[in-house]
Amino acid sequence: MSVTDRMPAWLDTKTATAAGVTALVLFAVSYAADAVLYLLNIPAAATIANNIVIAILGAAIVLIFLRARHEREVMERARERAIIIAEMNHHIRNAMTPLVVGVSSDDLGERLRTLDQATDRVDHVLTELLPTAGSAAKPRFFQEPVAASLAPVARARAAGSSKN
Repeated sequence: MSVTDRMPAWLDTKTATAAGVTALVLFAVSYAADAVLYLLNIPAAATIANNIVIAILGAAIVLIFLRARHEREVMERARERAIIIAEMNHHIRNAMTPLVVGVSSDDLGERLRTLDQATDRVDHVLTELLPTAGSAAKPRFFQEPVAASLAPVARARAAGSSKN
């Protein structure tokens, strides 16, 4: 098992690199400040431990911010998935509900029309709403299909079925 397999999910290579670069930059700035202090006759031995502590603290601060960012991203993805599930559940249930009534009808044309409408509504959900699900800030429960965007395949299938 490699070291990267044992690391937490939020601590990927980019995050570790960002923390390392931050630590290196802080160390270099602190070291440059120590060089100036040396020119002022303050011994370097008194400041090297300070440089290391500053670098470690800087890296820790960056890791804290990067972990918080990762947690926000995870929560946002979970929220988007919840919105997608809520939308799909709502719209698919609404598309299937008329089928319950349509199946009990004795009229074959009525049953086919109900099936065609349900198919068109499911098609609308899958082709119009699902691809844009990540762009919604809240569930879009009350969007109905536009008449022009109804599935021609379902209408053709129903027309072909009524000829039999």
